[in-house]
Amino acid sequence: MIVAGTRADRSKMGNKSCFRNETWNTVSFLWDPSWALPNLGNLEFDFLYFENRPNNAADETKNFDKVI
Repeated sequence: MIVAGTRADRSKMGNKSCFRNETWNTVSFLWDPSWALPNLGNLEFDFLYFENRPNNAADETKNFDKVI
């Protein structure tokens, strides 16, 4: 159930994280705020920004230059 005024949890694992498909040296793991980035290795992930899209397509692109 989604309460009015709140956002749905769009995370893959239900942890309300913007990170998905996290791997460290090709091994999957579940990121949490207590995880510290090691000094060596390969971290790969997908990042999703959870802001809701505007209703108007013109609003969606008018500030695009600020994002880049």
